[in-house]
Amino acid sequence: MNRVQIGDFLPANTDAQNLLDQIAANLLFLGRDKRAIAVTSCHDGEGKTTLAVQLAYTLAREGNKVVVVDAASDGSTPFGYNLAEHDENYRKNIPVFATGKYDLSDRCYSTEVSGLFLFPMKAYASANSVSANSKLFSDLLGSLADSFDFIIVDTPSAGQKIDAVTIANACDGIVLVVKYKSTRKKDVREIVHQLEKAGTPILGCIINEVKLDCMASRKRYRFLR
Repeated sequence: MNRVQIGDFLPANTDAQNLLDQIAANLLFLGRDKRAIAVTSCHDGEGKTTLAVQLAYTLAREGNKVVVVDAASDGSTPFGYNLAEHDENYRKNIPVFATGKYDLSDRCYSTEVSGLFLFPMKAYASANSVSANSKLFSDLLGSLADSFDFIIVDTPSAGQKIDAVTIANACDGIVLVVKYKSTRKKDVREIVHQLEKAGTPILGCIINEVKLDCMASRKRYRFLR
């Protein structure tokens, strides 16, 4: 099995880990049927990839076997850039998603964290195959569910690519990441409307980059309650 380093994505301090522990506990409280969880945001650069990995890391610390699905099939994520730079097999890999012929064990990457793995869609999918083959993506999640306790899907930004809603609809629920004092309320409302229209259960919203002593966020996103 190939290997990828994720140290740059892990929580920076104890305060951050304590908050992640609370988020993971809330997700577990929703029930064990919520195993495939999509993480999205309105725009790029709002921290969804980092939070997806940190959430997966937190679940793995509790003894779960967790896989992060990097669902940006064009490889345009921090993971994709890292793998493209360091893994020749990843750069040369021919996507096989559209054919339905795949070996998941060949596509997963282990990490330095026990029980935490990465599954890059670029090594598995062509750029348009997710939206064109939503059933095959559902089948992929079903196959991963046979080997993992939790599947955290890092989707493309929902405000920029339709794939995000298609992918999220195949999951058990979605978590929306917004950036404090950056993401506009209008954009969040539009994404929430899209997800609700698609029938995707919204599990919650994480406001990123909030100072712990700042309470203004309670007013800024009050409408999400």
